[in-house]
Amino acid sequence: MTKTEKILLEQDFETYSNTVLRIAVQNTKNYHDAEDIVQEVFIRLAKNGNAFRDEAHKKAWIIRVTINACRDLNRFTAFRNFQPLWEYPYISTDGGMERCELLELIRKLPEAKRNAVYLFYYEGMTIEEIAEATGKSPGTVGSDLHRARKMLRLELED
Repeated sequence: MTKTEKILLEQDFETYSNTVLRIAVQNTKNYHDAEDIVQEVFIRLAKNGNAFRDEAHKKAWIIRVTINACRDLNRFTAFRNFQPLWEYPYISTDGGMERCELLELIRKLPEAKRNAVYLFYYEGMTIEEIAEATGKSPGTVGSDLHRARKMLRLELED
C-alpha cells in the first residue's frame, strides 16, 4: 500500500467509521461485535482500492459491506448477548429514556425494516441512497419504511 493509499484510507476511516459502527450496533446488538465489523469493513475497503465512481458509490459500498458482514456474523452466532442501548458509550441519551425506548423498538424490527428506518432517520439517507446501499429497489425500501413505521406505531400505542 502506497503512502497516498494509506492517507486516503485514513480519511475514509475518519469519514465513515462512526456510521459503520452505528449500523453494526443496530444489526449485531453488541458493541464489541460492532467494533470487529468496523475493522473488517475497512480491511475490505483497503483491499478493494479505489474502484468507486464517486463518493456516493463508495458510501453505498461501505454500508452494503457493513450490513452483509453483520448478517454473516449473526448467521454464525447462535447465542447473542444483548446490551441495553444506554450501556453503549457512544449513543447519546440526551433525548431521555423515550429516545432509548424507541431505539430499542427499532432494534427489534426485522433486518430489512430496521436498516431502512435507521439509515433514513438516523443517517439521513434518502430512499434512493438506501436502495443503492442495500441493493433493493426504491419501492421496496419505501415499503419497508412504511411497514416499519406502522409496526413502531403499534408498539408505541401499547
